[in-house]
Amino acid sequence: MFVSNVIVVSSDPEFQHQQQSCLERHSEVFENSPGDGENKLEYTTAFNDYTHFIETHLEESLKKKIPTFSMSQFLCLLGSKKPDELDGEIFDLLISFSSFLHFKELMLDYKAVSWSLLIPQFDNCV
Repeated sequence: MFVSNVIVVSSDPEFQHQQQSCLERHSEVFENSPGDGENKLEYTTAFNDYTHFIETHLEESLKKKIPTFSMSQFLCLLGSKKPDELDGEIFDLLISFSSFLHFKELMLDYKAVSWSLLIPQFDNCV
């Protein structure tokens, strides 16, 4: 029941638009440099912004559907799960706002996909 409600909330076009905007707004600062284990201060700002957006939207939407829902209890439960216990796109979304490393990977993947979509456009300019 809970997962189905999260799927409904995360499938909402407004949610997806806001998430896309957040990814676009912050992905540029992320770099995938081999051997560079140091994170930039901007990463923390992006993570906090993304986390706030996801938590606020999910909490408000889920409380409408499940009046007893508690985000803090949910985050504790989510944080206690092993990565291999959570599978699927919906769990990737949920983990992205509770794990900085997963969030960073999401941003790097988003940036890579965005750039790969632009390359064919540049090929046509030559």
